[in-house]
Amino acid sequence: MSTQNLTWLTDPNWREQAKSLYDQLPEHQRRWFAALVSQQLGYGGIKQVCELFKINDGTVRIGRNELTSGLGDRSPTQIRRPGAGRRPIEEVDPKAEEELLNLIETAGDPCSSRKWVRQTPRRLAETLRQKGHKISRETVRRLLKKRDIRSAAIASASQAPATPTETSSSDT
Repeated sequence: MSTQNLTWLTDPNWREQAKSLYDQLPEHQRRWFAALVSQQLGYGGIKQVCELFKINDGTVRIGRNELTSGLGDRSPTQIRRPGAGRRPIEEVDPKAEEELLNLIETAGDPCSSRKWVRQTPRRLAETLRQKGHKISRETVRRLLKKRDIRSAAIASASQAPATPTETSSSDT
């Protein structure tokens, strides 16, 4: 490929537009776009694309492999492949949920099914981490919500504000 055909790469206007487009794309389409541009550049294209978009060369190589193998099975709306991503704590550490339920002391409204815990999710997560579980406060919140149990701070905030009661003053 001659260098005369690659003048578009050095054009500041094109570079700005390419970066703008790249930033708007989802993760998998970014890989494909970078791979496509690198293929058009030929030898040394991966390095140039990595410098242009500030990405790792492994990302471009993965994109090239995906383009070569075909994209027919990929959904345009799905970001990651089915089954990709972090596994839920219930799969990775099934005892964590059981340990959480042993830790909490639930309180509730006897007239309704509402229940809440007195400890904060942050404190519960800290206690579980001390016991060897890798868990965050957000995961604790999700596990409590799954059981329809709320944190005391959240439960008290959602209740109606208390009204002042009359007190009898005896000035006699």
